[in-house]
Amino acid sequence: MTIEERFWAKVDNAGPLPIGRPDLGRCWLWTATKYKTGYGGFNPAGPRPVYAHRWSYEFLIGPISSGLVIDHLCRTRACVHPLHLEPVTNAINVLRGLKGMQTHCVHGHLFNEANTGRNKYGHRRCRVCAHLYSSNRARERKRQRHIRRAALAASQTAGHA
Repeated sequence: MTIEERFWAKVDNAGPLPIGRPDLGRCWLWTATKYKTGYGGFNPAGPRPVYAHRWSYEFLIGPISSGLVIDHLCRTRACVHPLHLEPVTNAINVLRGLKGMQTHCVHGHLFNEANTGRNKYGHRRCRVCAHLYSSNRARERKRQRHIRRAALAASQTAGHA
């Protein structure tokens, strides 16, 4: 199997449409090994793996100039579609990432200073959702205790009959 065949065997070209950029077409998702950061890893032949999106861009478009990084226009790190990738300076890539930063949690609560906390890994979390989760969890523990006590009382009553 050639390097190209190995690469394309690990790509799903029927991925989702990018939420902010449906005009780009469907993402081509990397289905094999991914780094903790979400980017795909591919080992073409050498001693070290490379980022799958960089390999795709260089294979289908051409070399990436020195000093440039690849920006995912679709904002999907596992995407290897070369038309979703653009070589830019790191400064531009960072600015684009901040501009596209999520403004609300998945439940629609605004990420602002009062409502945004950080978990132990430094990731943002919605304080409203965290409070609701904690309250629901406490309520469920209380319900489970009540069920256990009722079952214990019923078994003790049955033992005396």
